[in-house]
Amino acid sequence: MFPEVFAAGLLWCGATAMVLNLAVPLGRAIRSRRWKRTRGRILSSEIRQAFLPGPYGGPAGTPRVRYRYTVREQEYEATRINFAGFSRSQALRTWQRLRPGHHVRIWYNPRDPHQATLDRRVTGAQILLLLVSLLIWAFLSLPFVVGFIAGLA
Repeated sequence: MFPEVFAAGLLWCGATAMVLNLAVPLGRAIRSRRWKRTRGRILSSEIRQAFLPGPYGGPAGTPRVRYRYTVREQEYEATRINFAGFSRSQALRTWQRLRPGHHVRIWYNPRDPHQATLDRRVTGAQILLLLVSLLIWAFLSLPFVVGFIAGLA
């Protein structure tokens, strides 16, 4: 009995972490819909290379940029590109597009102009992945809920 309960609890914890890992950035992207737009300039751009092991592994990279923008006559610098991260192909295309010296559209938080992003979109894939994760989490939570209710009776 104990190994099964332990395994179920471990699966539930993993599903909870997966839901939170998807929901937090998605929530930030949705809240950024109220942010203001300004123009800025890319100061630096690089792609950090990594090699992912395994059958689907291979070279991968994460774009890193630094940009400067002005809000109410005060200059700020930020590094966030988006709230969701990148696939391998998106990472390379993004890095190629964000070259130093290029002017870009920047979205900043009017309450805290230090917070900014270059892309505030929410994709259908993000929403679908979150919904599937929530279904898995709910399915794994059901035995705990039923057991709790049975314990109350």
